[in-house]
Amino acid sequence: MDKEEYMDLVTRKDTQEIERIVLEKLKFGLSEHIHPVLLSKLRLSIEEDIFTKDLIARIRGFVWSKEVKKEVEETFSYPSNWWEAVKARFFPKFLKRRYPVKYKYKDVVIHHIHICPHVDFHTSFSQEAHINFLAGRDKFNSSINEY
Repeated sequence: MDKEEYMDLVTRKDTQEIERIVLEKLKFGLSEHIHPVLLSKLRLSIEEDIFTKDLIARIRGFVWSKEVKKEVEETFSYPSNWWEAVKARFFPKFLKRRYPVKYKYKDVVIHHIHICPHVDFHTSFSQEAHINFLAGRDKFNSSINEY
């Protein structure tokens, strides 16, 4: 292939027909309802993700809470390290009897937590209903403890 044929190949442009598509702008937004008591406890931070160049908006705060019930849903086991996993998967039964697989056990725990964003200890209003709810001394809590 001589230089002229090569230049002809390089300068020739392959073309491809592209379908015409009409796009429209779609407006979107985010909203969150925030109780006035919570508003004074929130921190807003806006940061840039260094990899994607997206903005990350975070709203952080705290609410008063109390754990009212804790229950173990199930317990699962898994080999304690990579070698035990190899033994469990590939060893024949007679080797497993001679060198038993060592497992670790983990509980799946469900925590029932009451939260009350309305509690504000800086006001003169009575907080008795909210405190009773958090402490588990109301009708709602007695129905939770039944299941």
